[in-house]
Amino acid sequence: MSSQEAPTSPQLITSQHLEHLALFPLPGAVFFPGTMLPLHIFEARYRAMTAEAIRDGIPIGVVKLREPRELDAQGRSIFHEIGGAGFVLHHQSLPDGRSNILLTGAARVRIIEEIESERPYRVGRAEVVDDQMDLTGSVQALMMTLSSCAVALQTDYDRLSEAITRAIARIPEPGKLANHIAALIVADPEARQRLLEQVRIDARLDTVITHLTELLAEQDGGEEPWLN
Repeated sequence: MSSQEAPTSPQLITSQHLEHLALFPLPGAVFFPGTMLPLHIFEARYRAMTAEAIRDGIPIGVVKLREPRELDAQGRSIFHEIGGAGFVLHHQSLPDGRSNILLTGAARVRIIEEIESERPYRVGRAEVVDDQMDLTGSVQALMMTLSSCAVALQTDYDRLSEAITRAIARIPEPGKLANHIAALIVADPEARQRLLEQVRIDARLDTVITHLTELLAEQDGGEEPWLN
């Protein structure tokens, strides 16, 4: 068993990467930019993909399958066009050829089209989908509400409260912060996919806060005094 660390310097997805993006369709995985995604690699085609990603420093696009039984005209599983792309940060080889990898999210991408390739895994042409800047001024108010939720969580969810408070302190960009907390608290894959597809920072923050307030309301008999 061996472990390998990738370079610590930030890696950027280039236009060249996007012309032939390695695709990893998965039934329940949603990969947010700015977050980490651990994956267990066992199929031969994804072993080849991982080896190439490490050797050549290319990103991997993780896309959520729409419905595993739903196939396209070529008999391939259909996936959502919006996914996350990132680089291998850590790689652990296992004795039987399997491996564990940790991806670090670099961008949200839209798969424009799937392209033919000699590679054993699926490949697509993609584009980066950036966040939309907040023009209403609502983000700052939402950030204050998020901080209030983090404080209120201390009563019954002290570890979660601490994790969110740390995230607020170290992630200054509201969009990246929303991604981080969404990855932390939203378990349902479909809800996570909807959040990933939401390009408006204020709307994504608002949805994250809704998840937190619902969690708090369950503990407080439906009341939400921390928002008063």
